[in-house]
Amino acid sequence: MTIKRIILALLYLLTGAVTLFLVVYGGGYYFKSLVDRPHDNLHDALKPGGLWGHGLGIIGTLLMILMLLYLARKYLRFMHRWGDIGKWLDVHIWLGITGPILVTLHTAFKFGGIVSISYWSMMAVALSGVFGRYLYLQIPRRLSGEELTPEELQERDRTLSEQILQLPNIAPALLSRLQALAQYPDPTTVSRATGIHAWLADSWRLRFQLKTLRRLLRQESELNEYVITTLLNTIKERRLFNRRKSFLHVAHRLLHHWHLIHRPFAVVMFVIMIIHVVVITVLGYTWIF
Repeated sequence: MTIKRIILALLYLLTGAVTLFLVVYGGGYYFKSLVDRPHDNLHDALKPGGLWGHGLGIIGTLLMILMLLYLARKYLRFMHRWGDIGKWLDVHIWLGITGPILVTLHTAFKFGGIVSISYWSMMAVALSGVFGRYLYLQIPRRLSGEELTPEELQERDRTLSEQILQLPNIAPALLSRLQALAQYPDPTTVSRATGIHAWLADSWRLRFQLKTLRRLLRQESELNEYVITTLLNTIKERRLFNRRKSFLHVAHRLLHHWHLIHRPFAVVMFVIMIIHVVVITVLGYTWIF
């Protein structure tokens, strides 16, 4: 596991731990009716204007503001050399998940008025962001995050194919089966809806096919476990690569429509959020002081 994956896993673990603690600690309060909450001992701490509740709102809001740094990295020329865009996107997604969770706990599950528009817009942004991340991963890219050119696509496919052919001690029939698994059907004649269905279903089907091939390689070849694992990883990589290459036109089309949903909701969310922060500050609802 790379350092990037370890850090990302720790961030999500932190989000999960904080969420679990607050839900367990305040569960008795959150599940009470709005009429009974003021009589609960935790009301002064967990209500939206309470010490904890208000603090969660501030932290959640700051995390969502930090999400905008990804847009700056993406569009400001002087920031283009500031690290891998893929890593920025990973942090952007984490912020877009953790921020809404903290804001939800800040509301104490009480939604109403114009702020509810901002809240549900925030949830739409978070959910569409997860789907957008999935679409982003379906477009073959360089390590730096830029999309591969047609020439680079062909070269990458040729390299992966050669890596499979270089392994010795595999019967021709089994080798043909391995090569077939590494391919992906051309979906040019498939409608977009059917294509997406096949796209998603292939991820699950590939898991079972690789398990079956692992058993066959153990039984019908003299390869050791390390070589088998390396071979299957190469086959999986080529299969995913070919699938992403085949659905490139679908991914681009979906990303175009995705932006038409994700961005407007984000604008609505931030505009109402700013109004909300200004109003409560003017009315004197400050944190601690």
